[in-house]
Amino acid sequence: MRAFLCVPLPEDAKAAVAAVSERLRSAVLSRALWVAQPNYHVTVRFLGDIDPMATVALRDAAVDAARDGARFDLVLNRVGAFPDADRARVLWVGGETPNRFRRLADGLNRRLEGLGYPAERRRAQAHVTVARIKDHPKPVALPTGVPTIRVPVQEIVLMESRLTQRGAIYDALFRVPID
Repeated sequence: MRAFLCVPLPEDAKAAVAAVSERLRSAVLSRALWVAQPNYHVTVRFLGDIDPMATVALRDAAVDAARDGARFDLVLNRVGAFPDADRARVLWVGGETPNRFRRLADGLNRRLEGLGYPAERRRAQAHVTVARIKDHPKPVALPTGVPTIRVPVQEIVLMESRLTQRGAIYDALFRVPID
């Protein structure tokens, strides 16, 4: 089963990200797969294909990581692209990644390495993916003046991602509150 650990967005934040995503669509000249509003989230760690029996150990790792932190807010206030706007493959709504988010991700990654998952190669960057470019990347004129969107970081969720012809369907397998 394909899975990832994430911070879910409340409905008001999803609606605000959707409004920014709608503005972004006119700037994209390439064929893109746009993420459906119900699927918006902030990924803490993508796991890929996992054994369904691993969810118990993953839950324990998430509980330990959540115990190390305290609740906080992420501030999303800009649009960006990976690797960059000139060669965009992924479009996102994000902001400055706070140290608390990095500590949460780093703590979770250490525990996952202890379970045999490979080390994360990239430093955690808090963002909501809104589109994946399917054609050869073309430059994207990223909009400015993005309103501030607050995302409360109150829990870590393990999501199963089922890929279908109509896009991904996400199902929460467990939720761990952050103390």
